[in-house]
Amino acid sequence: MAVVGLVISVEYFFRHYVLFWLPVLGTLVVNDMLSLFLAYLLLLIGLGTFVHVRWLQELAAIGQSLREGVTSWNFTFWVLALMLGVLGLSIVDQLLWGNIELPMVVSSYRNPTVWFANLAPILEGVSFILVNGLFVPIAEEYLWRGLVQVRLIRILPAPFAIGVTAVLFSLKHAFVDASLGRRFWP
Repeated sequence: MAVVGLVISVEYFFRHYVLFWLPVLGTLVVNDMLSLFLAYLLLLIGLGTFVHVRWLQELAAIGQSLREGVTSWNFTFWVLALMLGVLGLSIVDQLLWGNIELPMVVSSYRNPTVWFANLAPILEGVSFILVNGLFVPIAEEYLWRGLVQVRLIRILPAPFAIGVTAVLFSLKHAFVDASLGRRFWP
């Protein structure tokens, strides 16, 4: 449970405080992606060091899985199905829960410096692809499925541990986003 609390706290702090302290890179959406990247990089390095992760082996396994997925004919179908599922789920979430907002504490400081304002659309696209599309999903899966779920399975029956992990992961999103519905940006 300490890992769960740490992940939620670090992501919350970076996305609601550090986000505003940095110079704005094009738009706040880019800063949100940058703060999310920094939060998960810190979590991976810190928790990985604490549990003695063999990073070269882990990265090689992730690379192998990605290679197998990209070279498989089934890969295209599953990516399309995943994209449609995420889009559909996001729409349903917004309809059901989009108006429910939870209390959120956010930094009152706003860095007035804006860098690369003209490149904002490009920076947003690149940050969404690299951070939300690649880095964060791998980091979240590693932390939630690789650390939290594995440890829960040691003390709980596997189906129950998987369910508890899913509920904790969903609660993390509700706390960090301060909403029960998914949001694409802050």
